[in-house]
Amino acid sequence: MIKKELLAKVKSLYPYYKNIAVLNKKSLEMILKKNCNDIKISNESNSCYLDSLLVALFNDNNEMIQKMFLETKLKDTDAKLIKIAEEIRQEMISIYDIIQKGNKKFYCKNLRRLFHNYYIHKRTITKMEKKDWIKDQLEPLDVLNLLQEMFEIKSKTKYSLKTYGANNKKDKKIVRDDTITDNNFISNIEMEQMKNEKLMLKTIYPKYTDNVLFDPTNLWKPTSNVSYKYKITIKKYLAGDFLFIYVNRKTINYATGDNIKLDTKIIPEIKMKLKDNKFNIYLRSMIIHHGGAEGGHYTTIYECKGLWYEYDDMKSNTKRLIGTFEDVCKVNKSYNLKNLTNLVYY
Repeated sequence: MIKKELLAKVKSLYPYYKNIAVLNKKSLEMILKKNCNDIKISNESNSCYLDSLLVALFNDNNEMIQKMFLETKLKDTDAKLIKIAEEIRQEMISIYDIIQKGNKKFYCKNLRRLFHNYYIHKRTITKMEKKDWIKDQLEPLDVLNLLQEMFEIKSKTKYSLKTYGANNKKDKKIVRDDTITDNNFISNIEMEQMKNEKLMLKTIYPKYTDNVLFDPTNLWKPTSNVSYKYKITIKKYLAGDFLFIYVNRKTINYATGDNIKLDTKIIPEIKMKLKDNKFNIYLRSMIIHHGGAEGGHYTTIYECKGLWYEYDDMKSNTKRLIGTFEDVCKVNKSYNLKNLTNLVYY
């Protein structure tokens, strides 16, 4: 098939894609060859946090994802940790292949065992919080953090951080102006950003302004001879080919001391334009938490050839067609948006 025909087919599936004419023939073919088969990863003793993350990352046959998570260098120098990390890499390569082909029922039991062995030995070298990777239900973010401990997961992210001081919001003075480039692709939506019934993602990505009002008797002092009533921080993402957004829904009811889960609706954007990016980055998958602050179940909603599906490792038929992106957002009075905990963009 010639490139012109490939472009037409891709545009019909993804009318919101921009600048796709500059993609080479191989990239266009990979988009069209994406596998929408049933995913056979099944739940095994509270494994939904891991299964859902793996599907969120690996459902798309994407060269960048392969390089980031399957072909990257090891960080460790300890011989035992190196051995376990290499075994983890090989297990993830196998799981990637299983997710792509959807050809056999599979449990991530061995991967969890390897994670646990790595974690136990790592704790003998560094201070790490105690966790049981074999039995406990953890969070998708725990998995990413552990992978970052063992692999040099490179995804260059560039952002500006401007900090102002002000005694009224109209008269602010610059205190710091930094442009930072690093490999930190994880971004957190914190509780203070979720005060209202809904949060439009476009109001904090790619640019977010944080206003802190200080007590008159305890003003902010960036230097010994200057003080301000307001500290205003503006963070703007300038470039990045991968972004993993974590929504922190857990908080405490200070009246009772009980843990509670916020049900703020996160209104996602299907695409994100970063100033210095050659291409937009697009929403590829979302992880949903079903349950309360004390526990529950994770599923993944992901896109395949223009349609969106829900993966649930507790179901015998793990893949369920939802429909369009609008259907994902509207289903059951925006249930998905109220329970959204992670978004994957690339």
